[in-house]
Amino acid sequence: MPIVKRLVFTDLDGTLLDHDTYEFEPAAFAVDQLKRDGVPLIFNSSKTFAEMRELQRAMGLVPSPMIAENGAGVFLPKQQFERKSARWLDRGAYWLVAHSEPRQHWLDLIKAFPKDELSIQTFDSLGPQGVAELTGLTVSAARLACEREFSEPTSLRGSVKAIATFVDFIKARGGQVQQGGRFNTISGDCDKGRSMQWLANLIAQTEACEVRTLALGDAPNDLPMLNAANTAVWIRSAHRSIPAAVSSAGFTISSKPGPQAWGDAVADWLQQKP
Repeated sequence: MPIVKRLVFTDLDGTLLDHDTYEFEPAAFAVDQLKRDGVPLIFNSSKTFAEMRELQRAMGLVPSPMIAENGAGVFLPKQQFERKSARWLDRGAYWLVAHSEPRQHWLDLIKAFPKDELSIQTFDSLGPQGVAELTGLTVSAARLACEREFSEPTSLRGSVKAIATFVDFIKARGGQVQQGGRFNTISGDCDKGRSMQWLANLIAQTEACEVRTLALGDAPNDLPMLNAANTAVWIRSAHRSIPAAVSSAGFTISSKPGPQAWGDAVADWLQQKP
């Protein structure tokens, strides 16, 4: 029988991290169990590589693959993966596999959109200080959030029609607008689910094993990841209702929000047979 390798793919804000405080301590017991069991914890988030690398260090995790900016960039530690393609870009200790056009491409499109009926705030226009004020992050953490390579989080204010017109404008030019916990993020034709599946397949090929995936998320941009996983857990939010797509998908839905629910779900999954 082939070796079975378990992988945990997780969203961060509102899932592993508390929506308001960005703390992960209530989930620390499950993170420690993953470490003991040798199960990789793979961040799959709208956050940047810089943010996620800092979080890996804070959680005491060894360098592991990360999926950044809603699937737009997959970062692979060189110590685990040999380069397989010229498309894999050198990023120091990591290979970067890009699944989207660069950030500047999207910033140029945003600037080209007529804004008579729509107010658009971007991380680029806000800067670290503005992002900190809007999110509750420290300025140093907001600075990491602004180190984007492939996407641009936006706050859209206007009528439903105006927002729909903007979304259509981006889609007609090869992009998409993904709804997260706080922002609508503009990027290329990529998502968390396709990048998760790509990485799971790469690990299966590299290690000659079968993989079993657990995915956890709390926002609409997590749905592709949850749909692609063997086991999916929707982490209930204290700030919004459960989307109809979640209720009809058959995912496990947590009874609590945030990292405590995340920890309980991961611990339950680890007790099950692969």
